[in-house]
Amino acid sequence: MELFPEPFIGRVDAPIVLLNLNPGFDVQSDPDWHRKSIMREAVADNLSRRAQEYPFYLLRPDFVGSAIAKWWRTLLAPWIADHPDNLKQVARSVLAVELFPYHSKKYGRYRARDAIVCL
Repeated sequence: MELFPEPFIGRVDAPIVLLNLNPGFDVQSDPDWHRKSIMREAVADNLSRRAQEYPFYLLRPDFVGSAIAKWWRTLLAPWIADHPDNLKQVARSVLAVELFPYHSKKYGRYRARDAIVCL
């Protein structure tokens, strides 16, 4: 509960929508990053839907040192490789939506289909 919930990251009208269970949690990196003003501001801007240069803010160059940015850059590597000169284009094209918006090391209490039925 010490990290900001992140129900979604990116533009809500992005053409690529990724559905996830929950944002992960890296005990070594995440608490420190969530205390930084750049992270707090990026999360607040995202949740308020304020325009950002990188709407999928974890692709911003100043987040490169975070574990979660590394994870997303690895996952999005094929799209990033297709647009090596324009990372902003990828950041404008992706929306990640989390079923459970709170960070955790592991999502294991319910199966995703059980949660969907409950909705």
